[in-house]
Amino acid sequence: FSHAQYSDAERWCEQQGYGQDGRFTLGFVGTLHSSYVWEPVLEAAKVHSDARFVIAGDGSQHEELRRRAKHLANVALPGWVSQVQAEVLARHCDAALIPVGKHVDFEMSVPNKVYDAMAAGLPIMSSLAGATRRLIESERIGYYYDASLPQSLVHLVERAKTDVDGTREMGRRAQLLFAERFTVDKVYG
Repeated sequence: FSHAQYSDAERWCEQQGYGQDGRFTLGFVGTLHSSYVWEPVLEAAKVHSDARFVIAGDGSQHEELRRRAKHLANVALPGWVSQVQAEVLARHCDAALIPVGKHVDFEMSVPNKVYDAMAAGLPIMSSLAGATRRLIESERIGYYYDASLPQSLVHLVERAKTDVDGTREMGRRAQLLFAERFTVDKVYG
């Protein structure tokens, strides 16, 4: 991306208020479809009104999610964002949300969202079991929560907010792990 594109994306983040107030920010970027389970995220947003939850994207669940979150001032739904906006938004987040429901196909491999979060140096909060959970827990690069128990994400957000240094360390480990094992050169070289 060009310097001008990054500058425009930074201005967009500033206009949205992301990263300007020191609030603990959890981010999601992607297509909002039925594979995602938003109840734990909305419950965590209700309990943690001091945190910000940015859910960027469009898709079949967008309007329903907007309706369900309309009373939550700390949930932002900016709609579709460009790739450069997503990259800059990640810089203003403290953790990446990957709220995938129970899907056997997704549990057999690690989705691209995990690698994107790792590359950005973000700790991962994911409800995805299987390969993703094993990677997150064995490498200590984030937290797994049970999507069927909304309180599990509530507790993890509290833990991440309380242990800011530990949360940042997870992000550093994630970025290092990505550089050591998952760059294009490492995977295909």
